[in-house]
Amino acid sequence: MPRFLIHIAAAALVAAALPAGAVLAAGSGYDQPPPAILDVMRAPSPPVPYVNPSRDAMLLVAWRDYPSIERVATPFLKLAGVRVEVRNHSRHDTRAGYGIAPCAQTVELVALPGGARTPLALPADACPGAPVWSADGKRYALPVTTRDAVELWLGDAATGALRPVPGLRLNPMLDDALQWMPDSRRVLVKSVPAGLGAPPSAADAPA
Repeated sequence: MPRFLIHIAAAALVAAALPAGAVLAAGSGYDQPPPAILDVMRAPSPPVPYVNPSRDAMLLVAWRDYPSIERVATPFLKLAGVRVEVRNHSRHDTRAGYGIAPCAQTVELVALPGGARTPLALPADACPGAPVWSADGKRYALPVTTRDAVELWLGDAATGALRPVPGLRLNPMLDDALQWMPDSRRVLVKSVPAGLGAPPSAADAPA
């Protein structure tokens, strides 16, 4: 018997000897690199500074360079060149139209010129976006994408306190989801309408 046939027969005997489902389980899932490589890939990138208009504080944002497979696999609909995630009405791709919308891994409030740092308490399992400062530099707004909504969080430059605006769902489609008003106390937002219906279902057959 040729050697390659012997190998095939041996593999078949091994598979037959395993419990039902063991062969499938052995080849399912995602292969992970060694922990040392994972630690390097998951390390936050050098933080990006967002300095306030009054130049007495800044936010240091370290972005995640590699999204999780759960983030990549989130279902979305295609509409006018953008990808819309159905559950939370967020944008799945970037402003350039490719890749996955980035998430902040850490955000720190830094006092200037002293340099004292205050880590912000970000919600777990969420995707914070880029902060937007008010004109007087005393407050900042932070869009935070969660599983069910894009929330608006407001922060204080003096204390670093950060809180969500309850009941508000931002609509980040086509950008300009939020803008500080000239009084630096109010925020103009584009929100998802209350009572929005379900997305249309796909046709069973093409038109």
